[in-house]
Amino acid sequence: MPGHAYRVYDLATKSLTKIDLPDGCHVTDWSADGKRFLTNIQTSDSTMRVAWLNADGTGKPDFVSPEGEFGFGGRLSPGGRRMLYQGGPEPPKGERGKVRLYVMDLATKKRMAVDEPGETYSHCWSRDGSRVAYTWQRSLDKPAEVAERETLLITCGYDGRNRKTVTSRKTEVPENSNGRDSVVYFFWVTDWR
Repeated sequence: MPGHAYRVYDLATKSLTKIDLPDGCHVTDWSADGKRFLTNIQTSDSTMRVAWLNADGTGKPDFVSPEGEFGFGGRLSPGGRRMLYQGGPEPPKGERGKVRLYVMDLATKKRMAVDEPGETYSHCWSRDGSRVAYTWQRSLDKPAEVAERETLLITCGYDGRNRKTVTSRKTEVPENSNGRDSVVYFFWVTDWR
């Protein structure tokens, strides 16, 4: 994309450094030591995976999300021990994938789904890393035929336990929308303060 570049601004020196990252890469978080970016990397036309990249742009991706699946939206827990991300099996060509929200222990690579099956769109960690928040909607077989959708803002423990709906909002779906457009979110969760 012309004109698009990643840059790092050093507050102490007030210097701006351009970082060369691979095409099809999107930075979603940064390691506490400042040495690595957590990124979404496009691995093929239909597959995206979560990977570490060196913050100086050197080296190859160190993939975190499982091979044979797509993954995106990695967010590090406070302390950097866990990663919250969305992922799922690669869908058949032309179909929409079934995505779940996972917490992965970065040392063991073990993960657990923390949401119920449905449509999860945005997510974040609590300040102490003990809970997560995310937006969620029920999946529908024929969403274009549904006149109203409800979006829930949910919190739960990092292990998926003790889910609580914080708030919800219903919205009327425009008549001219197609199935994908009828997933309407009113909450965009990026940070928990």
